[in-house]
Amino acid sequence: FSDGDWMEDQDMIRLSGIFRSVYLLSTPTVHVRDFRIDTPLRDGYTNAELAVTANVRDYTGAEKGSFTVETQLYDDGGNPVWTEPLRQSADFGAAGRDEVVARGSKAVDGPKLWSAEHPNLYTAVLVLRGPAGDVLETLSTRVGFREFAMVDGLMRINGEPITIKGVNRHELHPDRGSALTRED
Repeated sequence: FSDGDWMEDQDMIRLSGIFRSVYLLSTPTVHVRDFRIDTPLRDGYTNAELAVTANVRDYTGAEKGSFTVETQLYDDGGNPVWTEPLRQSADFGAAGRDEVVARGSKAVDGPKLWSAEHPNLYTAVLVLRGPAGDVLETLSTRVGFREFAMVDGLMRINGEPITIKGVNRHELHPDRGSALTRED
């Protein structure tokens, strides 16, 4: 970097290298490459849907048949929200397709809404099953039910106006660079 970077970067020091943990992940030859979960609210913020879009990839390009992506939603106590999970078909059909998209949604009655004051989170668990029903991969993520909207120039979460307060934090540790621990 040039010495001008010090002037333009204000109170932040530019460092090179890797500052956070790095992981190598091994996946099966057919796996959920990516997924997206949307939580549109309905009925005046009293009900919702859990919409799942899963990209299932075949790295060999030789798989035939239909795989299944099952999604189960668990509340903060670890209890399943539905008696049966959401099932989506990922059908490769004839060999040669390397990626298919599975889409589906299911109603969630009376979810606890997420906000900064009440950060209610659910856990969504996705299970990829092969044509024979065997489990190939399991993934999970935390999910919050909330709606952000701009109404008449005001930011609103779940219909309530919000105010954002905060500071611009540029912190640095002498040994770990910009990777700070909670104690720091």
